[in-house]
Amino acid sequence: MTETIAEAYAKLNLFLAVREARPDGYHELDMVNAEAGLSDRLTFRDRVVPGIEIRCSDKRIPLDHRNLVWKAASLLLGDRPDPGIDIKIEKRIPVGAGLGGGSSDAAVTLRTLNQVRSLGRDRDLPELAAQIGSDVPYSLVGGLCRCRGRGEQIERIEIPQSSEPWLHVLLILPNVAVRTAYAYKWLDERGIGNECQPSALLDAIEKRNIGQIRDSLHNSFDSVVSEWVPQIKHIKAVMKTLIGREPQLSGSGSAMFLLSDQVGELSEVRDRLRDGLDWPLCRFEIAPLMF
Repeated sequence: MTETIAEAYAKLNLFLAVREARPDGYHELDMVNAEAGLSDRLTFRDRVVPGIEIRCSDKRIPLDHRNLVWKAASLLLGDRPDPGIDIKIEKRIPVGAGLGGGSSDAAVTLRTLNQVRSLGRDRDLPELAAQIGSDVPYSLVGGLCRCRGRGEQIERIEIPQSSEPWLHVLLILPNVAVRTAYAYKWLDERGIGNECQPSALLDAIEKRNIGQIRDSLHNSFDSVVSEWVPQIKHIKAVMKTLIGREPQLSGSGSAMFLLSDQVGELSEVRDRLRDGLDWPLCRFEIAPLMF
């Protein structure tokens, strides 16, 4: 292997229901996930010296065993592979945003190293992915999926395909990170109620009914994270005033999103938000949803 480049796409939770706590300390989840066209870029190179070396454009990212890419490479190759591997991560998916950037990076690492080093471990990858983190099994599959258990039970949702993406997302990315452990703590303190099912959302996606899709989005974390994170609460209030709609949280945040089948509509909303949001600083991305 001389050099291999791979894209790791962001995960968007169109539906996220947190259900009862499990004996293993996790919560039972029911999610509908899709990939958004915002990605990290990973570059893989062989190195003469044995071992795993991680480099990253974001200086906040750990480069040792705490990094999910390192964990993926180590599980697949061992801690001291010979020849060694150099992995460069160019981050575009924000950290702590609920977009699964680290999990997607890890999944791409499993898939790419298995292929370029001809390991023949295709059947082992789902089990390895589950060992790394709850979102990694989904990122290994991608597309539109329903994910249950703690995220490792993946069901691919087959819908009629089109040559061009028909659903687009405006990502609102505030300059704040939300720790998932805190979000679960806030939710547990409030109490987990009876949650709805994703059947209405899946039906709306199949019919390409954008109004029904918007009405069927769900996230158990939405109300508690909005209450505890002032930046998110502020953005939701401003958007309600400016456009008459609040954005949806992805994961435990801090990323929020709006969906539309018209890219022009999202561009207009983005421009209005740039003028109307003076605090906190936000980044905006418009991307297709990849089914």
